[in-house]
Amino acid sequence: MLIIKEIDFNQKKIIGLETDEKLIELSLTKSKLKIVFNLEKTIIIKKKKNKEKIVDVFVDEEDDIIEEVIEEVIEEVIEEVIEEVIEEVIEEVIEEVIEEVIEEVKPQRKKRVSKADKDKEEYEKNNRLKEWRCMNLIVETKEETKETIKEETKEEIKQDEPNEEEKEIIDDPNKIILLEEMTKILKEQTTKKNTFDNYYRCLMDVYNNFKLNNINELLRTNENEIIKYIETKYENSSTIKSKLCGIYKCYKVLNIKSDLFKNKIEEYKYKTQTQTDKAKNENKKDEDEGNKMIEEFKKHYEELELKIKKDLSLLTEWKQEAQLYCLLKLYLEYGVLRSSEIINCLITDNDHNDKINYINIKSKNLVINIHKNDKKGPKIIELDDTFLKYIKPGLDKYLISNKNGELYKSSSSFAKFFTNTFSYNVYDLRKAISSRTIAEGITSKIKKMEYIQGHSIGVILDHYNVYSKKQENIKEIIIGI
Repeated sequence: MLIIKEIDFNQKKIIGLETDEKLIELSLTKSKLKIVFNLEKTIIIKKKKNKEKIVDVFVDEEDDIIEEVIEEVIEEVIEEVIEEVIEEVIEEVIEEVIEEVIEEVKPQRKKRVSKADKDKEEYEKNNRLKEWRCMNLIVETKEETKETIKEETKEEIKQDEPNEEEKEIIDDPNKIILLEEMTKILKEQTTKKNTFDNYYRCLMDVYNNFKLNNINELLRTNENEIIKYIETKYENSSTIKSKLCGIYKCYKVLNIKSDLFKNKIEEYKYKTQTQTDKAKNENKKDEDEGNKMIEEFKKHYEELELKIKKDLSLLTEWKQEAQLYCLLKLYLEYGVLRSSEIINCLITDNDHNDKINYINIKSKNLVINIHKNDKKGPKIIELDDTFLKYIKPGLDKYLISNKNGELYKSSSSFAKFFTNTFSYNVYDLRKAISSRTIAEGITSKIKKMEYIQGHSIGVILDHYNVYSKKQENIKEIIIGI
């Protein structure tokens, strides 16, 4: 049963709504009122022509106006609600939610003299109460709708995106958050139970050590101390990384920025992976062999530099000796790029061509637009002034060309020339430099190598960390008889 005393379409007001069924959805626009019960049946009341108000509506289950709501309509309604809830307040959501979703329905309405007519005075007396009840229904509907939206769209929402409660916390650094509340927040933000258990253990470990009840204060004022505590308590890099990640999750759910934690986790990520790699001895070559190769390339580099100093025309006329000198400088000081990335690399003074690879002598950047992972965007390598001093004479020419000044037709033709010139393949040098960088263990250098070579640390360890076998000292013992 449904009773409505008055519907004012202009003012978008409903007065005196009563029903003995659970009201799931209520939508009032300037032309129609839609009411949904239990997502199984719906009532639509349209505004009459030239009439802004409808009074004394009484509908029971036998009325033809009630019709089944099919699943497709429900899905469309939910999609419409998703857009409206994000942008509008409660009243606006109720107005717009399904305006153009449901097909035009022209039901035969039965308008009867309701009990409200007979007890008009009582209706007037209780009018405010009924309006309040109606608004409560609307608010309840809004909350139910939000829950539905949350379930429908949870895969599209970033895992660590803060909810309203978290925003309130970060806006007030002085807010007291006790362990119980922090545990609740952490649990709400973690979908997998095992993951939550791990985060909780990390939190309890730090909490028991520092004995500071306010978690908000603990995290904000003790970043360094927490990191040192974890590094001191645990020895294994993998364990330290796991504990740091567990505490960093607490920072994230409270929207507390911590670059210190983020950088530490990244550092231990590399340590963990490089330690794992040390166990892989198959197909490894001696470190000394890789270092010897690098020293030989440095010797070639120095010889080319001496040649240019003795004959500057090699540089001013951009001869192949000058090109090779700049190429080796690039390889040894920045990183060994793929041959395909440098054989068509133009030296220019502008940035307006994104279809080629080039060196811009004005912006001081090497821009690799065409590369293996170019869907992620260009690789941009900042060059120093010393390098640019030698590159400038090659303006409007290519970084490397053959003796006739022509471009190499393929990476393999360039690789053949490179091997004939230096006795090593380009990728031999790439592997030697990768191995040395990994052995040094400096996170910033490893990250730079990842970016320039276009490989993750995992790929580098698996395929390029070849010259990493330690040479054992073998002592020959002669036993006299």
